[in-house]
Amino acid sequence: MAQFSENPPVQAMSLAVLGMPVGSPSIEYQDKFEPYQIMQRNKDSIT
Repeated sequence: MAQFSENPPVQAMSLAVLGMPVGSPSIEYQDKFEPYQIMQRNKDSIT
């Protein structure tokens, strides 16, 4: 996420994490972590 913020791709609008996996930003709980996929939403995406 830090890399995205420092140098966002030209077509990128935002990042998204589906669901609420433990360990994702603002869902921290002790030292627990669940793997999660970060998705990029582009300007040409249909929402």
